[in-house]
Amino acid sequence: MEANIISKEQLKTCSFYPVSKNDEISAQLNKAMILGNNFKSKCKIYFNTQEGINVVETTVWSVSENHVILKGDIFIPINAILSVDI
Repeated sequence: MEANIISKEQLKTCSFYPVSKNDEISAQLNKAMILGNNFKSKCKIYFNTQEGINVVETTVWSVSENHVILKGDIFIPINAILSVDI
């Protein structure tokens, strides 16, 4: 998957664009959250914006029903996430 690499801080300026629902994403995000909280492990999150596909390498702090929460109160809507590499 061809994607632009961005920093976590750049997420605040992204215009997220929803993608088709993928039931595996929730399980992958929960696994990434457990690994991040227990082992400080980072993952790559591929997501869709109006400008195209981007990827960020980060630690997942929490997962809500609609968002992934990262350090510094940065959010990614789950409906914009294409895949998670743990």
